[in-house]
Amino acid sequence: MSNWGFVRHSRTSLSLLKTLRFQQKAHLGSTLSSFFFFSTSGEGRAENENPVRPAPPPIRVGITESSGRGVFATRRIGAGELIHTAKPLVSHPSLSTVQWVCYFCLRKIRNGGGDEPQSVRFCSEECEQQAKSFRGVETKADWLAFDDYCRSLGLKYPLLVKRFACMVISGALAADLLDILQPASLSPLMISNMEEGFDLLRSAFKAANFPDERMAFLTKEWYTGVLARIRINAFCIEFAGGLYGDLLLSAAASVEAEAAVGNAVYMLPSFYNHDCDPNAHILWIENVDAKLTALRDVEEGEELRICYIDASMSHDARQTFLSQGFGFHCTCLRCLSGD
Repeated sequence: MSNWGFVRHSRTSLSLLKTLRFQQKAHLGSTLSSFFFFSTSGEGRAENENPVRPAPPPIRVGITESSGRGVFATRRIGAGELIHTAKPLVSHPSLSTVQWVCYFCLRKIRNGGGDEPQSVRFCSEECEQQAKSFRGVETKADWLAFDDYCRSLGLKYPLLVKRFACMVISGALAADLLDILQPASLSPLMISNMEEGFDLLRSAFKAANFPDERMAFLTKEWYTGVLARIRINAFCIEFAGGLYGDLLLSAAASVEAEAAVGNAVYMLPSFYNHDCDPNAHILWIENVDAKLTALRDVEEGEELRICYIDASMSHDARQTFLSQGFGFHCTCLRCLSGD
């Protein structure tokens, strides 16, 4: 998620944005395509026909005048149209729901809950196979102290860092994968408070006797940097109910919602800027794969924006939430009108 205040004052971020703009056609497209599905499918093709590459979604990532990166429509998008879907870079279920959802895709599992308090479940063999990228590492370490630390303090983002670290150690992901995302601004006190989580994470890996060369990336700077990016780019996963046509009437998902089944970080959805009266919406139907849809007609060249929080909150509540949670003062038209 882009952040106005952070982009405006960070030389590192501005440099990254210039680099992103320069390399957008050559590199960003291929990077993003690894983490979202195209909205046009190839279904209905005859068996003897050559595969046709699906059309890309009707959007581009560009630089806004005041909000850093943003997502823009490359053609007119109709209200209710599916813009694109997205797979997460990393996700993790909430500790309170870990026995009731798939440990990989977060799909709710009927008759969930295992006989063992710390058991995890998968909704399919496919998810279990895909989870091997981190489970092979995760199951070699004792996470009781780390999980208790997260549970006692009500922390969720360190769980995403743990899973990301497991995937890096396994070789499935690069340690710098999230560096392209906008980081939150961390005070010395916030960094100090993160040290306990870092110590517990590294201690768990060390006790599992992973070779030092596989853990070379795992420094305090890496941990706090990843946590800073996850802090303002993670989405709270709440499954929408009702008919698909009714989903556009639902409020945008809140990053602090108590009913969340888990949290996830995405590549392309993280480039959408915030608006308290958004023209696009991110939602989840049955698993962690996100769907981005248009809430109203969007014209070619118009920026697509989502609401990071519960749009039904009052003006003052929204401003406080956005300031404390994302570090910026919202100046969207709705907020400027005092609504």
